[in-house]
Amino acid sequence: MNELLKMTKPKLKELYIQKLKEIESLLGLLEEQSIPVTTELIINSNYLESRSYKDPDEFGHKVMKKENYALDIEKFQSLIDALEKLKQEYEIGNQNQNGDKDLEKSNLIQTENEKSNLNQRGGKRKGAGRKAFGITKKVSLTLSEETWSEIGVLIGNGSNQSEVLRSLIEKGLKS
Repeated sequence: MNELLKMTKPKLKELYIQKLKEIESLLGLLEEQSIPVTTELIINSNYLESRSYKDPDEFGHKVMKKENYALDIEKFQSLIDALEKLKQEYEIGNQNQNGDKDLEKSNLIQTENEKSNLNQRGGKRKGAGRKAFGITKKVSLTLSEETWSEIGVLIGNGSNQSEVLRSLIEKGLKS
């Protein structure tokens, strides 16, 4: 943390945004490979609350203190380390199942494939993606750690985050 506090605020902001993008990329990769990620891991990292800060012009950057950047960057790095570990464990497990002992060669091939696929992702494709459920609006939601933990328990029971939040909001509106 002391090393981070020695950095200038613009450098911290840059590192902060870089870490957010790195987490987003890792989560996308893990999702593509159907590798389960515990919601508690993500909730404890402040990533969910901070996603809107990927935009360097986000107003929050103007008022954020160096100490807050440093604390969040440390939490983000812990999440990145945990996600990388999950990814490596999955890759090692797949290598062992396939009997391929040349892990480095396989990782190199996978990295090259990921690079070549970057330009092929996205865009409209017939039958791709989830079917429309309603109107999608992106929001940033700040809740207490206790509330996020309760939501994490609900999510851990087999539902996805969107499903759980949608259900809670709809129940609240009906009562």
